[in-house]
Parts: sequence; structure tokens; C-alpha cells
Amino acid sequence: MHKFCMIAWSLFLLSGCASFGQMKDGLNTLKGKKVRVAIDVLGKPSDKQINANKTIYTWSLNQRGSIVIPHILPGNGNHTYYQVIPVNHHCSIKLIADTNNEIIKWGYNGDIGGCANYINRLKAYRENTHRRLNILVPQGSSE
Repeated sequence: MHKFCMIAWSLFLLSGCASFGQMKDGLNTLKGKKVRVAIDVLGKPSDKQINANKTIYTWSLNQRGSIVIPHILPGNGNHTYYQVIPVNHHCSIKLIADTNNEIIKWGYNGDIGGCANYINRLKAYRENTHRRLNILVPQGSSE
């Protein structure tokens, strides 16, 4: 249980309070916008595929890292040893654009550790867009 709590806490810190609700809200805000806007928000796509009358843009991220978990051995002196646990984080965002280069559909797959950076960028874009339009967005809302 201690190990689970440490891993969960580490992921929380990595995510910066990002949520997949914020990912959905941000991607919905991009619908109907030109792909250039998405590139300004998310950065250069990892891949671009042209399929019939649609273009699929993909942003992908794969990260490897490790989490260090301390363990205390009871007894004389309560010795501490550290266990290193490898972690893999990933995120993939796909945006589909029509012939006018406008975003018509989106999808994503990944974990919070891999997607947190994209989520935070989308959240900031959405908040700035609503601020410009003078729309109040409740805190913690995913509308």
C-alpha cells in the first residue's frame, strides 16, 4: 500500500493537477479552428497523414523515468533502503482536419504522466480563449 501511495503521489506531482477532463475541454475548444492554432498550442506534430479528404495530425510522447521509493527496515537504527521503480509514460493526440485545414475531430490515448504537458497547454489556451470572449469558466469544471 505504501508503494502505491508513493507512486500515486509522484504521478500527481508530475501532472501539475492536470486532468483528462481538461484535455477534452481543450480539444473541444480546438474544433472548428485551423490546424495552425493547434500547432501553436501543442507544438509541431510528430506525424501527418493524408487520407482521402482528411489530414490526420498526431502528437506523440513517450517518456521513461523512474520513481525512488524509500523503505524503512524496523529494528536497530531503522535502516532505510531505496527501491527504484521504472515508469513509462505516453500520450498520443490525433486531430483530423478537413480540406479547409479546419479541425473536425479529435482523439487521444495515454496516461496522466505522459499527457500532463499537453493538458496544461490546452487548459491555458482554453482559459485564454474564454478570457478574450469574456466567458466565465468555473474552477474544476469540465463543462
